[in-house]
Amino acid sequence: MKADDPAGRSGRPGRALFVGDFRHSVDRKGRTAVPAAFLKVLALAPGEPLVLASGRNRTIECHPPDEWNEHVETMVSRSESGDPFGRQLLRTVLSRCYQVEPDRRGRILIPEYLRRLAEIKTRVTFVGAGEYFEMWSPERYDAFVERACESLGRYIDVAGDP
Repeated sequence: MKADDPAGRSGRPGRALFVGDFRHSVDRKGRTAVPAAFLKVLALAPGEPLVLASGRNRTIECHPPDEWNEHVETMVSRSESGDPFGRQLLRTVLSRCYQVEPDRRGRILIPEYLRRLAEIKTRVTFVGAGEYFEMWSPERYDAFVERACESLGRYIDVAGDP
């Protein structure tokens, strides 16, 4: 890891990424423990929030603050360029994201809106996605992986093994 990124959060060379998948329980209040491997990559300072946003495929995207700020800056510059879609996108994304702080046990509260959107009830699958991670309903994630593997198999059959 480079000295200018001690947490190793960026996807640039030499920096840690969120990888792997992990299954955890969700309690009645909507709390779940962030996987220890992801907490290590996050390396949040006390009181520093994690940003949760609705993602593709009915997932919840979980962004470290610095990565989220870069993401928002890109959307802001697009909206300021006169692109009407850019402004609409910025407004929609920002209105549907939440800042949550892990407690001392590494647990976060998943807002009810996001739990409903992602169909997360009593279990959640955390999935590494490079510079951020996702939370999936275990059933939806398993179905997604199965479809992806089938598609990959068809692709390899057509393209041939390297």
